Order: sequence, then C-alpha cells, then structure tokens
Amino acid sequence: MIRQMVQAADDLSLVRDYARTGSEAAFAALVARHAGMVYGACLRQLRRADLAEDATQAVFLLLHRKAAAISDGTVLAGWLYNAATHTSKNAIRMENRRRIHERQAAEMAERQMRQNQENRASWSQIVPVLDDAIAGLNARDREAVVLRFLERQSFAQVARSMGVTEDAAQMRVSRALNKLRALLGRRGLVISAAALGGAVRASAAYPAPESVMRSLNLNAIRAADIESGDDLPAQLADQTSDSLMWEAIRGNFVTGLVAAALLLSASVGIHQSVIRSAEVLRASMSVPAEEGAPPRLVDRLAPWIGKH
Repeated sequence: MIRQMVQAADDLSLVRDYARTGSEAAFAALVARHAGMVYGACLRQLRRADLAEDATQAVFLLLHRKAAAISDGTVLAGWLYNAATHTSKNAIRMENRRRIHERQAAEMAERQMRQNQENRASWSQIVPVLDDAIAGLNARDREAVVLRFLERQSFAQVARSMGVTEDAAQMRVSRALNKLRALLGRRGLVISAAALGGAVRASAAYPAPESVMRSLNLNAIRAADIESGDDLPAQLADQTSDSLMWEAIRGNFVTGLVAAALLLSASVGIHQSVIRSAEVLRASMSVPAEEGAPPRLVDRLAPWIGKH
C-alpha cells in the first residue's frame, strides 16, 4: 500500500512538474513508466500493432494536453488505462467508418461505370495507362484534370487555381476530359467522358499511410536531403528535377517552333496577297489605257510585274 502511494505521488509530482515547466525529463519518465501498459491495453483491444502504436501516441498526447487538469489523488496508471480504453474504442469506430466509406466509394464508382452503356473499357484496363494519357495532355489541360478530378476541386476552386473565370474553368475541364478520352481511345479503350470523369474522381485519391506521413515530417525531409547519396528518395528527387527541367526546355522549344511557323505563314500570306495584286495589275495591262489603269502607272509597274 505504501509503495503504491509513493508510486502515485511520484507520478503526480512528475505530472505537476511537466504541467508547470514543460520538463521533457518528467514527461520522458512518465512515458518510460507507463508506455508498456498503455500499448498492451491498446494492442489487446485493437489486435493490430500499427493501430495500437497510433492509439498509444494519442493517449500520451492527451496526457500532454490534460496534465494541468489532472486532480490531486488521481492514480495516473488508472487514468492512462481509461484513456487507452476510450482511445481504442474510438480507433475501432474510426477504422470501421473508414472501411465503410471506402466500400461505399468503390460501390459508387462501380455503379457509375455500369450505368453508362457506352463504357466498354473496364477500369482495370484504363488504370495502367491513365497517367500516361494524362501526361500526354498539354500543361493547361493536365492542370485542369488534376485539379478537378485528382484533387476533387469544385469548378470555383479550379477557376481560382488557374486564374480564370468559373465558366472558363468548366470549358477547360470539359475540353481536357474529351482530349483525355480521345487519347485513351487511340489505345482501343472506349469510354464516355461522363463515365471517365466519374471513375477517375472516385478512384484517384488514396489516403496516405501513417508511415508515409511520418516520412513527410519536415525533420525527416531535411534529414533525407542532407544524407542523399544512395538514399532512394533523394535519387528520385534528383532524377525528377532533371526530367522537369528537360520538359520545360522541350516546351519552350516547341513554343518557339509554333511562333516561327505562324510568322512564316503570315509572311507567305502577305507575299501571296502581293502576287495576287500584281496579277490583277498585269491583267489590266491588256485593257486599253482609257479603260484600265493610267498609262504612266502601267508603264512604271510593268517591269516589276514581269518578274512575278
């Protein structure tokens, strides 16, 4: 009994110290003392190590937030166990809701595809080539597809992101989707624009795993940037940077070619117009002077017209 009282007093003194000063040492001592019990309680109820880890972290996050509110006489181990039980139940409910949502989303996507009689290409056939087809769009069309379907933005949000009116955004998305459909059609995959948009929108986004989110922590990103070398993410980042640079160079080159072609076309048009005018004047030379151009003008133009 005395030992339990000392243990409880020690726990509460650590809690008070942490609440008052934010002592990392006090909090670390509480974690070292009770983490095993909390994790075990979560693991028994959740039966999944990954969920139990998350639930344990949530319990100690709750301790961090509520430290100042824990009253005198509280047995911290009991408080933590109670928090672990509630957290585990909440985790189960959240997991069930997530599964239900994923199932409903999958069912909705399947219904949309079945309802469209024009959809003769199965989604499983489209998935392997979808991103190649999107990459085949020009930059503005690709942006419209990504914003509207892959990020599930409203037309108003797409308009803001692209710096255009909402009507212009709708037109851009519609044209881009038809172009994407045409690119898939060249691969023998026939699907209506409505079915394609619905299927991409319903199936494009996947919740990132917790391990991925942890790897995206700023400290982890900085560490990966410093280490680089043989690190795969760093290598991929370098390669992608090079790819984007060459894509920009190719884009500028193509833009230059198009501008040159337009300029050449305009020059040819002007030249042809001059030639047609000259031909008209040449024809007028066969008309008597009193009926055609003034003789002096015809005489002055005759040598130049003869060159054409």
